[in-house]
Formats: sequence, C-alpha cells, structure tokens
Amino acid sequence: MLKRALKELKHFGLHFPTLRWPFRAVSVADAGHASKTSNYAQECQMVLLASDCNQSLTVHGDVVSQANLGLLGGSGHPLITKSSKSKRISHSTSKAETLSAVSTCTSAQHIAMRYTEAYTVVPASATRRHMIQLMQTIQDKGQYLIRIDHWTDCKDFWELCCGVKGIPADKSQRLSVLMMREDRLTGKIRNLILVDTANMIGDGLTKPGLFPELMRLQTC
Repeated sequence: MLKRALKELKHFGLHFPTLRWPFRAVSVADAGHASKTSNYAQECQMVLLASDCNQSLTVHGDVVSQANLGLLGGSGHPLITKSSKSKRISHSTSKAETLSAVSTCTSAQHIAMRYTEAYTVVPASATRRHMIQLMQTIQDKGQYLIRIDHWTDCKDFWELCCGVKGIPADKSQRLSVLMMREDRLTGKIRNLILVDTANMIGDGLTKPGLFPELMRLQTC
C-alpha cells in the first residue's frame, strides 16, 4: 500500500476543506461503558477547527429549528482525535461522559488560548510581564479569539451542566459539573449542544460497529 501511494501521490494524501473566518473550536466528547474485561469506560476526545456560522445561536436552552440545524454542522479540521480508556472508574454513563467532557473542553481551551496568543496585538513597549498578565486576564474571562462549542449525546450530563437538574449526589462528579457550569457562565464555552447518538461523530471511537458520521468525517 505504501509503494502504491508513493507512485500515485496525486490521488493520495491528507485533504482538508477550506475554512472561512471567523473560526470556532468544536469540542466533541463521548464515552462508552464498562465491559466484561474492564471496569473503565472507553473515552473519545475530539477537537476540530471549523468555520463559525452559528454566531446567532448563543441563547442557552434553545431548541434549534430544522432550518437552522445546518449552522451547527459543517466541515472542520481535526486537531485532536483520541480514544483511550478512562483513568477513573465510572459507576454511571453520566459520570463517564462528565470525565470525558472535562478533559476535552480543557484541551479545546488550550487550543483557543494558543490561537489568541498568536494573533493578539500588543504595544511595542509591552514587557514580558505585561504580556503574561494580558494573557492571564484573557484566559480568566474566556475572551478567546475563537469560540468553543461542546457537543454531547448524554442528556443527563447536558441537563446537569445547563442547570435543568440540581447538583449530582456523587461527590467526584459534582466538582466536574460545577466546573462546566462555571465555564459556561464565564463564556469559555459558548454553546453546550445536545445531539442524538446517531449524529455523534465520536461514537465510533468508543465502541465497535459501523458509524456513518465518523466515516463521512474521515473521507470528506
């Protein structure tokens, strides 16, 4: 296969779609469940760079109409794609989804911060100390150059982070949920989007099977 790819370089390679400004970071987190061979859930973490077409969909809790559903999707460049076993045992699917979401959102915020740092214009007289203080202020207030949208297919986790449900009884999950709530309030996460499991592109990284959405992302 490698010899054939080297002979026909015009037909093989990595092809990325053209993106238009403004950009956004799409954070996708999914988690499987414990199996007979392991008590640890299988986690999926994906961060994609995509064009931002949904700037008007910023009201939390809105159900997106069928006409505006295309604003949430689109094409993107995968920056992080990871599938691994969870480092902690989860006693429920909600907790497994929470642990995966916290790790993925943290990675997305690091990427958004690096883009902001690279394109932030500072005065020529600014010292290194002033630059660090400016970056710290931007990070604390969530004023990134690109916004972050998080996707999940777990309704229980979505309701906990959006305040539909109260604080979870599990102490280990409670801190993670409060962290996600704070990120939403400070603007670090713009939209927390609940999608069907059939439309979750990261579902194929948590369990075996055929997943059209993941194959479409890889081939298009």
